[in-house]
Amino acid sequence: MRNWPEGVLWKLIAFGMLLATGCASGSGLIGVPHSGGISAPPPLPPTDAGLADHVPGRVVIRFQPESDPRTILGSIGGRVLRELKGFNAVVAEVPNGSSVVDTIRRLQAIPDVKYAEPEYVYRALQAPNDPYFATKQWGPQKIGAVSAWTITTGANTLIAVLDTNVGNNFDFGPRFRGFHSCVASGGATDHGTHVAGTAAALGNNSTGVVGVAFNPATQILPVKVLDNAGFGTDAGVAAGIIQAADAINSMGKKGVINLSLGGAGYPQVQQDAVEYATSLSGGSILVVVAMGNSFKRYATLFPAALTGVMAVGATNGNDTKEDFSDPGPHISVAAPGRDVYSTSPAASYAYMSGTSMASPHAAGLAALVWSQNPTFTNYQVRRAIEVSAADLGPAGWDESFGWGRINAAGAVTAMPAAFYGCAVVTVQTSPPPTVQPGADVIVGSGSSQRTSLTNSAGVVRFDFIPAGSYTVTASKVITGTGHFGSTSVAVFATGPTICAIATITIAP
Repeated sequence: MRNWPEGVLWKLIAFGMLLATGCASGSGLIGVPHSGGISAPPPLPPTDAGLADHVPGRVVIRFQPESDPRTILGSIGGRVLRELKGFNAVVAEVPNGSSVVDTIRRLQAIPDVKYAEPEYVYRALQAPNDPYFATKQWGPQKIGAVSAWTITTGANTLIAVLDTNVGNNFDFGPRFRGFHSCVASGGATDHGTHVAGTAAALGNNSTGVVGVAFNPATQILPVKVLDNAGFGTDAGVAAGIIQAADAINSMGKKGVINLSLGGAGYPQVQQDAVEYATSLSGGSILVVVAMGNSFKRYATLFPAALTGVMAVGATNGNDTKEDFSDPGPHISVAAPGRDVYSTSPAASYAYMSGTSMASPHAAGLAALVWSQNPTFTNYQVRRAIEVSAADLGPAGWDESFGWGRINAAGAVTAMPAAFYGCAVVTVQTSPPPTVQPGADVIVGSGSSQRTSLTNSAGVVRFDFIPAGSYTVTASKVITGTGHFGSTSVAVFATGPTICAIATITIAP
């Protein structure tokens, strides 16, 4: 059984005694008809780690009338801690080291047990006590973080901030796990510090602001990839991704890499680094990237447009898209990005705007989802955030909001299935077979279409395509003449690992 800190343990005991003395007689509200509520518990997770906050080593058991509780408790080696009088139920302690989930499964197989469940921990529903949360931090409130925090505040995850470095601030505490630098010069830390605070500033410490994943067990890894003017290179960013991925992997943690940066040139080295990071440890790392602030329609900035990343656009307090936030066919979700208040160096705080500020909202949420669902892959974490997002703009996915503005309360309880697949398309001319970079490729079915360009190898990948059959067309102007081609492709719901493959040979 886990050793609880002394203060927490006595609070739990006191809470339990209060229930035993003040709640055992029942309430007139029990059995009152209602609508819209949840009438049955969700399925048990595979292990205790998947349960909501609960008291380790304890189960609540309600027995059928005329049953023999002593025999049932003896079968699990249980000891009664409290009886709910008149309700034929008890809170029991199970032997040290026993799994709560496994014990409940055993009890559910006993006919004389009406039900068995964990003893969940409940908290007062109040905002954290950080002084700027209520007055200046509209972002966490807009995404429903307060409700999500009643379920989890983040634990056993690491957020790598690849930026201008992260400066000291009281709101971080002793949570840094090392430091890596991929640029030679020293650097301004305002931008990176602001990003880190949005994702993971400490909460309930009566200081400053609160991050989306504010639990002290959520750790921060600063990786400096931008210099003192905020500039870096594709190779430097790729090196940072690799270093962060190796660090997360060596710690055996689930990790989120946040990239609030971008550039216009297609970087194959970054694509390779992203694929390396997201493939480690069976998908234990998610890469979250800012869409870009170029005010352009279909601006293609990288690494946001790389395959395998989660690209995030920016919204304001009215849930409308910010003008600076780039739309595009690769956007995943949107998040608060206008007038975001967060940490600055030297124990100060500041407002900043940009998709750079939206991205860490999503990165912090990914840490929350993983802390609640530690068996999820990066694909499932991303889908949990996407399927639970508040749909804005046109119904369903769209180029401005993606799947919608992130919804923390929904994401931490979502159980996404792999309803989506992916497709890899190669465009060439023949004879002889010659790959065609920069070709326009459309994957479409009726009015629903996705468009992108082939890379230097003549290849383009489309992620998160609903399962189904699609027509794929390709076109490119070569020596003043338009070349065209088409084929069909069947996409299966396999997630991001096994993609449908298509080759199009374009001809005049």
